[in-house]
Amino acid sequence: MSSMRNVVRRRNYKERSQPAGRERWGLLEKHSDYSLRAKDYQQKKNKLRALRQKANERNPDEFHYGMMSGRTNRDGHKISNRGNPVLSQETVHLLKTQDAGYFQTLSQQSRRAREKLEQQYLLRDDAIIELPRDSNNLRTDHVLFHNELVRTGTSEGGGVTGSCVDK
Repeated sequence: MSSMRNVVRRRNYKERSQPAGRERWGLLEKHSDYSLRAKDYQQKKNKLRALRQKANERNPDEFHYGMMSGRTNRDGHKISNRGNPVLSQETVHLLKTQDAGYFQTLSQQSRRAREKLEQQYLLRDDAIIELPRDSNNLRTDHVLFHNELVRTGTSEGGGVTGSCVDK
């Protein structure tokens, strides 16, 4: 008679979905998800236990030839080589002078840009006067006062000629 029990169709078991009011918490964890998570947790816990046991049973007087070339700090932790080559004093000095030269070049560029702007604008105590440009795209003189907002149009070059914001 046990064969008759297998003939009868049974309804498939379906796990419920996350209720609409709890959707903000993400997907509802199913039993299979829990099983995988629990199995992973147990594997990690067992691995940590094994490593802890191995560290406790380690012989501090054990010798390996790698200990000859390796170095440790005061706490006994190994200092690993990060793969960077050791540079000579001459190389370090050369790199530092190159860095200094690079920073000097950057400062010269910013100084030249500042001087160019100073040549373009005439600074007075109460106003900033924009001087005319080259013959290619001449502008009319603009006087921008500090105490009022002056909105200017665009020049022939396409950019805004300038404006001054109240302090």
